[in-house]
Amino acid sequence: MVPFEEIIDELQEMLDEAWNLPMTGGKCVLDGEKVRENLEGLRLNFPGEIKRAKSVLDERERIILKAKSDAIQMIKNAEQRAEIILNEQAIMREARDKAELLVKTAQDDSIKMKKAAADYLNGLLKKTEELLDNNLAAVRQTRRTINGEKE
Repeated sequence: MVPFEEIIDELQEMLDEAWNLPMTGGKCVLDGEKVRENLEGLRLNFPGEIKRAKSVLDERERIILKAKSDAIQMIKNAEQRAEIILNEQAIMREARDKAELLVKTAQDDSIKMKKAAADYLNGLLKKTEELLDNNLAAVRQTRRTINGEKE
């Protein structure tokens, strides 16, 4: 597959080499089939950052679900252990303390994992947004060039 930037360059070259039609305000003649091929190439080669951002979102969701599942499992394990040792006060107190610590640790870990996933996703989305802004600017410039508009 042809890289995204090469397709943009090819479209730009087509515009640079196009015939200007007299008395049309700068309109030019382009090979419609070639333009369609290039547009399809753009569609097929859309930057991988979008795919990676979706992958990050999916991974973030998976991490959050796993953290919740682990926390629930830790709580269940702590509760089962506490029920087994209810007969002795000291052991019961120790089990309750351990269960609370496990829950707190699981909650803290879950919060950290959510924040890390959100920070990572935010960074990727910011890069994607910048890339899309650049691509949009290039498309707008190409349209202005096609339409014979001045910058």
